[in-house]
Amino acid sequence: MPDALFCFTDSLAIGALSVLADAGIRVPQDVAVAGFDDVVHGEFANPPLTTVSFNRRTMAEQAVSMLTRRMNDRDSPAETSIVEYRIIERASTLGHRNVGQGKSAIPEVR
Repeated sequence: MPDALFCFTDSLAIGALSVLADAGIRVPQDVAVAGFDDVVHGEFANPPLTTVSFNRRTMAEQAVSMLTRRMNDRDSPAETSIVEYRIIERASTLGHRNVGQGKSAIPEVR
């Protein structure tokens, strides 16, 4: 059994919470679970889901801008864009630390 699951989206993490509960695996006592994208219903999951929150609008604007530049100049170098994020800790993870903040990179467009 892993110590933790970090799921690609909160929806997948909420599904994992359900499957783990059905299997008798306790969250967070047996395994911690976290997701990414801070959907509203994550706060009301059982247990409430730890998540990574970010500004979707900013990420989308940067991604569209990068894609447009790449479409207009296919020989342009790959780019990386940084988007601010915060970790919202809830009961689905072990420990009770303060909310973290940092940056996340959008994958390069090639």
